[in-house]
Amino acid sequence: MLRKYSAETVLIAALLTARGNCTPLIVGRSGHHMIVATNSIDSKGNSRCKLHFSKHAVVMQATQASSMIFTWPDGRTETIDFEAAMNDRIRDLDEPINRLKEILIQDAQERIRATLQHYKPSDPARADMARELVSEYVIVGRERNGFLGVRAFILEVDDPQSITFEVRDITEKLHNDEIIDYTQGKITKMNVHGQKAVHTAVYARLQRWNKEARSFGNKAFSPPYLIMDITHSGRTYLSDPGPCHN
Repeated sequence: MLRKYSAETVLIAALLTARGNCTPLIVGRSGHHMIVATNSIDSKGNSRCKLHFSKHAVVMQATQASSMIFTWPDGRTETIDFEAAMNDRIRDLDEPINRLKEILIQDAQERIRATLQHYKPSDPARADMARELVSEYVIVGRERNGFLGVRAFILEVDDPQSITFEVRDITEKLHNDEIIDYTQGKITKMNVHGQKAVHTAVYARLQRWNKEARSFGNKAFSPPYLIMDITHSGRTYLSDPGPCHN
């Protein structure tokens, strides 16, 4: 068991150094309760909400594509921020999560394409920026059959010249008394017993990510944490909402 844990720690370390941004994306289930967990700090140490709300769903999104500062070789900086536009797009939507996923993908592709079209297809800057515009999404909300469900996927630019995209579905069915950590596009599953144990294990996972990230100078996993309980009847913060407005 110790050997397995050590190997996973090495993998986490490699991911944190290769992709310096990202964010914790964790979901747990206990009975009719879904627990979503992330944090409210970006890679620069700034406070930022990583939860977005439609009428019957919560979207967690890693911030490297939704909000980042890109520095060009000549020292110029350009801010890419899709966060406010994303909130406006989904706020009044009353769609099951499959449909919400389609809307998010289409919206993100349109915005990324508009950003990259400022540069010629042969411009190295287009390829450089495209490599940064990778984002992970986790949606928790109503399915078409009325049950609560989860959709997790990654969107990235597949070809910077033609601005085509790849969408990788990383959804796994979430069972009762189970936790799935989608951070860094990798799936880690844990089984516990009872609602209190789910809360404890989710919080422990957040702390572990922070400890690993801090050792590499990465602030994107730091507290304060954002933890929310979602049921059929509504959603409730189990943490301070910080910069988020539901």
